[in-house]
Amino acid sequence: MADVATQAARLRRLADEPIEPFAGVDEARLNAMARMPSASPELAAAAAAISRGECTWREIVEGLRRQPPEIVNLIDEKIPFAFATGRLAPPGAPSWDRPQPTFDSNRHPYDDFDDEDQAPDSWLE
Repeated sequence: MADVATQAARLRRLADEPIEPFAGVDEARLNAMARMPSASPELAAAAAAISRGECTWREIVEGLRRQPPEIVNLIDEKIPFAFATGRLAPPGAPSWDRPQPTFDSNRHPYDDFDDEDQAPDSWLE
């Protein structure tokens, strides 16, 4: 009975711990995958190239470098990647990046840039 009480106390403690949401596979996880004995030679070679400063994990994931089979599998499974430079959505996902308006010194800084329809400045006009 003491073992059951101990296990129950552990489960209650684990249940009370906050859970961080999964942000995606990051550089640390990819490096850990490359060090595993089951890692492909391509993944190990990619990690070695990264440690030499020849490329980054982001370049490999984006397809700018040869992709090891583990990276291809993660992409095929639509697993997101999260790098120090920001979150990388799976290929083919819609981009939510909006172009930033250019600054024009003649406009008010809080202008919403909606006056392209040439509407009058006043309702009296």
